[in-house]
Amino acid sequence: MLCNALKFDLNKGTAGDVKNPQTSEIIELKATSNWESDLISFSPNENFDKLYFARLNQKDDEIFFDTELVSTMLKGIEVNRIQTVGD
Repeated sequence: MLCNALKFDLNKGTAGDVKNPQTSEIIELKATSNWESDLISFSPNENFDKLYFARLNQKDDEIFFDTELVSTMLKGIEVNRIQTVGD
């Protein structure tokens, strides 16, 4: 649904979920409609140019996007005192 709404091409068999045909960027898509709590998983081996996280607020029929995170930033997030997501 996000792929079609954003006019991206499905990225079959390679890294990332979709490809932006205008910029050739590899996009990783994550989404949830659980507004109160949800867990999203990521593979530390996945490489992408941008992360699109969509959050659907079903009660108000709104969708929110966060598009500022790239895979190198995600991999650098500390999960404890000695490890990062990329470890």
